[in-house]
Amino acid sequence: EAQLNERLNPTTVTDTAVRLYDTTTGQNIAGTPSLSADGTTVRFTPAGPLAANRLYYFYNTNLEDLAGNRYNVTSTFTTGAQ
Repeated sequence: EAQLNERLNPTTVTDTAVRLYDTTTGQNIAGTPSLSADGTTVRFTPAGPLAANRLYYFYNTNLEDLAGNRYNVTSTFTTGAQ
């Protein structure tokens, strides 16, 4: 998940804007993006468990706050061993 200090426009939280990418397979992970009730936290819930020892990119691109300001951030993480 990613937390922001401004409320996001919920119409910009889509499966193309919020996604998880597996660098080993070269594919996006199936799952569901969502926005918290207060509009400040973007979440991605994978459809299943993530693989062990993999590097993932968490993309949050082309999101907008309620004032129309763009938010584009990519972060990475590696899952641990099983």
